[in-house]
Formats: sequence, C-alpha cells, structure tokens
Amino acid sequence: MTAIRVALVLSITMTIAIGLPPVARAASSCKVKTNTPSSARTFAKISNQSTWREYKNLEGVPDLELNNGMSAQFWQDRSKNRSVTIVEPGQEFWSYTRYCFNSNGELEGVGFEVRTELGWGLRAEGSLLGSGFYSNSQEFFSLKNGKTIAKPEGVGAAPVGLRPTVYRNVSELPFAQMLKVSARSKRHSR
Repeated sequence: MTAIRVALVLSITMTIAIGLPPVARAASSCKVKTNTPSSARTFAKISNQSTWREYKNLEGVPDLELNNGMSAQFWQDRSKNRSVTIVEPGQEFWSYTRYCFNSNGELEGVGFEVRTELGWGLRAEGSLLGSGFYSNSQEFFSLKNGKTIAKPEGVGAAPVGLRPTVYRNVSELPFAQMLKVSARSKRHSR
C-alpha cells in the first residue's frame, strides 16, 4: 500500500509537461546537490504549530516533525544571486528543493529531488511556466548508489499529486521577513 501511495504522489513529475507549450524560460542549472556555503543562513519551521526561526547552523535545528516541518538554508553569491535549499521530511518520502534567484530576486531555476522509503528517488530540474513548475530534465535514481535507474513500476499509472512549490521571488519565501534582518543585528536561536 505504501508503494502505491508513493507512486501516486510522485507521478506528477512524469506528467507535468504533457500538454504544456514549450515556452518555459530556459533554466540555468539549479541542482539540489550544490554545496551549501558555511555562510548560509539557516531557518526552520519545526511543525505546523511553530513559526519560522533562524538558527546558528543546520546542526542547531531541532528534529523536524515528519510531514509538517521544514528547514531552509539561504545564501547569496558575490553577484548578488541568491539560492535557498528547502528540506521537507516525510514518513514515506523526503523532498529537497533548491531555488535559484537572480540579483533582482526573481526565480531563474528549480532543482527538485524526492527520496522515497522504497529505495529510489526522482531528480528534476526546471523553471517557471505560468504559475507552476516545468520540468526540463528528470531521472529516477537508486538511493543505494545514486545511479540512474528505469522508472519504478506503478509510477506512470498514478494521478497528479506532487510538484515543488514555486516561489517566483525571494520575497515569497515563507521566511522572507526574516531575511530583512541585517547580518549585524540578527540573533540566532540555539
């Protein structure tokens, strides 16, 4: 039953581009696996009942509630381009989404990865199309070795159910108000 639920949830990434016109903006590479610099700011929302808080580093974030908690690491490069990686842990799968924004704070690309309890995952890179995510590339992979695998059985027959949340601008991030705090005045939680 769990395999069917996960397959149902993941099928959106296989069907998201069907019927859509090929007018999506070309996305710059925005891979989930990109190393996060040590200077990244760390935020987390532990559960549905909690609010976003800033932490000194990722190790300082308490355990997140499955299916309700989220953590994020946000950084800016020398060109003022910004990136954020958001992790959402779940009982059946974990999702990792990296958003790449230009120096104006506008979304340029999205890297999305889902890792299932069934031993396989799905990676997709894409961009914004209308109000949603358009997948430019995707692959299934083994969690054991990270290598590409064939589409797991049952995934294609499932209805639409999962796609990354799209934040068109840095100001739409769920913790955006906290980004306005200057580096000098910010206080970190333990």
